Amino acid sequence: MFFESDRITLHILSVLQLEWNGRNDRSDYRPFHALSFRIRGNASMQAAGDSGVIFETGDIAFVPANLTYTQVAGAERLLVVHFTADDPLPHSVKKFTPKNPEYFERKFTDLYRAWSKKQAGYAHECNAILYKILLEIENQWNERERISGNDKLREAVEYIHDHFTDHTLTVSSLARQCGMSDTYFRKLFLAHLSVTPLKYINQLRMTYARELLQSNYYTIEEISEKCGFNNINYFSLFVKKQTGVPPSVYREQLTRTRP
Repeated sequence: MFFESDRITLHILSVLQLEWNGRNDRSDYRPFHALSFRIRGNASMQAAGDSGVIFETGDIAFVPANLTYTQVAGAERLLVVHFTADDPLPHSVKKFTPKNPEYFERKFTDLYRAWSKKQAGYAHECNAILYKILLEIENQWNERERISGNDKLREAVEYIHDHFTDHTLTVSSLARQCGMSDTYFRKLFLAHLSVTPLKYINQLRMTYARELLQSNYYTIEEISEKCGFNNINYFSLFVKKQTGVPPSVYREQLTRTRP
């Protein structure tokens, strides 16, 4: 696990947007943890006794409390949340490179905006967003551990995350890329990830569809295309199978429950 625990109680202290043209400094003991998403720029960070970690655009960095480290960075921009935790967390700097950095940029941005506005109930909203971020980090981190011994399968999963919105993506095309038969590919995928490749793809599409429906920016037909469906009727059946209601009704439900 990335945070080495599945039971973490967090207390947010601040959410900041940081930007500078370059820095070379030393950070002494801080009584809080930091989790950041790097929107732009690179940086190297080294704590005493460690070999050092290089962070690039799109990376997520975890820096534990009470750690002295040096940092060298060029022009960069990042979003960072400072927090304390009731439970033990890793004692060293950790790096996570997500397959879908755009998702994390949205979530960190939502967190920053909610914290900055400080509207009624903002603390609950910020906690909810942060836990969603932690959940997605753990899901992707654990997924990598499960498939770390199979390069072809890992490449297939990476390809899925990059192309799940492409309606031409099929299990057969993935199997061909891996040089496997459809049957063996499905069996291997299920054995390592405990889910079929088609269900894995559909889970990503459903998550994205939910976000787009809740945003209220696009029509149902536009969302269908953006989620990898070239037939709106099939998309409607897909959403209804997943949620029990058609997309239009599901959108109304999401809108009513949105903070």
